[in-house]
Amino acid sequence: MNRIITEQFVVQGIPILSIYEESASRLPLVIYIHGYGGSKKDGLEFGHKIVERGMYFVAFDAAGHGERKQDERDSLIKESSVYPPDTGLDTWLHMLEVIAKTTEDIDALLLHFMNDPKVNTERLGVTGLSMGGYAVYFIAANDPRVQVAVPIIGLASFLERWEDVLLESSTYERWAEALKESEEHTKLRTAFVQSIDPYDKLASFYPKPLLISIGDIDVEQPKKYTINLYKTLKPAYRDCPDRLKLSVHDGVGHFVTSAMMEEACEWFEKHL
Repeated sequence: MNRIITEQFVVQGIPILSIYEESASRLPLVIYIHGYGGSKKDGLEFGHKIVERGMYFVAFDAAGHGERKQDERDSLIKESSVYPPDTGLDTWLHMLEVIAKTTEDIDALLLHFMNDPKVNTERLGVTGLSMGGYAVYFIAANDPRVQVAVPIIGLASFLERWEDVLLESSTYERWAEALKESEEHTKLRTAFVQSIDPYDKLASFYPKPLLISIGDIDVEQPKKYTINLYKTLKPAYRDCPDRLKLSVHDGVGHFVTSAMMEEACEWFEKHL
C-alpha cells in the first residue's frame, strides 16, 4: 500500500484535514462533517478507513467549532438565548445554524479541490455523525453535486423534532412559564427551522445512493424519525431499491461504531 499523507491547511478561512494516498490521482472525494462540539480531527479514524478503500478524505471544522470557535459573529441564537438553559433548546437551534452554513463550506471546498489532480470532485460523497448527520441530509437535499450520502446518527426531521421537543419541554412545570413568555421568539425560531428542513426535499435525491445509519437505542436522535423517513423515501426508490438502505444497529446508542464506519466505507466504495 502507498504511503498515507495527512495534511492540515486553511481554505477561505475553513480549517481542513485531508487524508489520501501519496499516489492519489482523480480519486472520489468523501467529505466528512463532525458532531456538535467536535472538530475535523474526530474524523481521523474514519478517514483512514476511507483512504484504504481508494478514496480521498476531507474533514473540516464547522462554523464555531475547532479552530473556528471564535467564528460566532453571525450567530443570532448564541447572542440572544431566550430559553431556560437546561432545556437545551438554544443549543439545538445553534446547531441548526451551524448546519445551515455547511453549504457555504462545501462550496469553498469544492472550489479549492476542483483543480487538484488528486481529486475528482464530480464523484462527491458526504458523510457525518450526529450534527454532521443532520448536515448530510441538508446538503444532500440542496446540493445536486452530491452523488452519494451517508448520514450517521442524525435526523432529517428538523421541524418535527423541534416541535416535539418544544411540546415536551412545555409540559415541565419548571419551564412552562418561561416558554409561554417566549412564544414570539419561538415563532421566529420555528420559521427558521422550517426554512432549512430538508425532509420534503429528500425524495429528489433519488436515484442517488443513500445509506441511513442509526443506533437502535439512541435516545438523543430517536429512531422513529428516521424509520418514518425511510418509509417516505422507499416508494421513490422502488425502481432501484438497492440504492436506499436503512441500517439500524442493535444495542447502539448515540455513538458511532466500527461496524457503522465499515458499512459506510463499503457503501462509498460500491457506489461512488
